Amino acid sequence: MKKTIALTIASLLLTVSSFAATGSWTSGSTTVVLTADSTLTISGTGAMDNYTFANRAPWVVSHRLSIKTVVINNGVTSIGEYAFFGCYELSSVTIPNSVTSIEDYAFRGCIGLTSAPIPSSVTSIGKSAFTHCIGLTTVSIPSSVKSIEEYTFYACLGLTSVTIPSSVTSIGENAFSECSGLTSVTIPSSVVNIGSSAFSYCRGLTAINVDIANTKYSSIEGVLYNQNHTVLIQYPVGTQGAFAVPSSVDSIGDYAFAWCIGLTSVTIPSSVTSIGNQTFELCRGLTSVTIPNSVTSIGWGAFADCSGLTSVTCLATTPLPLYGYNFDTVSTDTLYVPATSLDAYKNDSDWNSAFGTILALAPGTSIEPAAATQLFIYPNLVKETVTIKNASGKTVSIFNTLGKKVFENRVQSDMETIGVANWQKGIYIVRISDAGKVVGTAKLIKD
Repeated sequence: MKKTIALTIASLLLTVSSFAATGSWTSGSTTVVLTADSTLTISGTGAMDNYTFANRAPWVVSHRLSIKTVVINNGVTSIGEYAFFGCYELSSVTIPNSVTSIEDYAFRGCIGLTSAPIPSSVTSIGKSAFTHCIGLTTVSIPSSVKSIEEYTFYACLGLTSVTIPSSVTSIGENAFSECSGLTSVTIPSSVVNIGSSAFSYCRGLTAINVDIANTKYSSIEGVLYNQNHTVLIQYPVGTQGAFAVPSSVDSIGDYAFAWCIGLTSVTIPSSVTSIGNQTFELCRGLTSVTIPNSVTSIGWGAFADCSGLTSVTCLATTPLPLYGYNFDTVSTDTLYVPATSLDAYKNDSDWNSAFGTILALAPGTSIEPAAATQLFIYPNLVKETVTIKNASGKTVSIFNTLGKKVFENRVQSDMETIGVANWQKGIYIVRISDAGKVVGTAKLIKD
């Protein structure tokens, strides 16, 4: 009896193994073989074919849930578009030094992929190549790559570390957006272009640091700006507490604070003229905000889904154009406007429909832009000591271009002299604050 059962089980196992998924295909200059152990092997000399969403690779169409390992043999030069799209069970891939390009959407949706070592032979990684690879934890981009394309690592939720080499000159839009496990990132000096929303919605991100030698971008305390600090590009979404936008900023970019649920208050200075699209979307910790009279445009959805926002003060004397899906979750709350503009706001269909109540500001409330503190710093180039004028009663903070604070002091006189002889050569950012609000910024060069 036991012998009969054993033979039956063996027979069943043999039957199951005989039905294991296998197959063989030709793709461009390569041959693709799927064996019974769920390994897909690509061999040959040259490039794989490119595929599309509508016309997917044949092994993806018939066996995408059976593929667990991909081995690409030496000689293959290109991983084709959509080559492994949606292979959910794929957990590892071997890429040889003969591969020079990973094409668009190649590994998109490979949610089980935990590692993808990219060899130094690879010079290009296509858009959305690793989108939704939520199992990836680290990525080291080789120094042969010059551009990180749009959506390349979009929504890689498990990604906690990424190394961007000094060869990279461009980071595409949404390249790392929604990488919620990413805690910090360093932009090398070589990068001259960062696309819109490249690091947006990264809920764990607490610092974006920029190399001191970068000529296009800079960072202060982990916040990403252009080099002149006139555009705030990206606030690290994982940061908690209050934030004062520096008075050097005239534009707050698209998605700059989006999904920053830990942001409890934001001070927008009178230097700002533009608030971008979805800039403060999903900032649910905000309870109030004041829009200064200097602002001339508010983008689409700038304050969408700010469910904690109960009051908004807009100091613009003429109602600004509002676009759809903007103050959508504060419709029952209060808008405060200049008394002389109350009727204009009540008669404006956009503002009137956005807020349940519109009230005039108390008499005597200033609506004029406050003058920014004009700083005098000399000498600049500095070797031994630097003197800062016009900072009496205010706090002077100095940061290197990685955002690290190297000096802070509350000034008691009109002039503050600081010894810098032991500081490293390079560029430093001087920030003047008054009662927690940034009132002036300047650049200091240490020789």
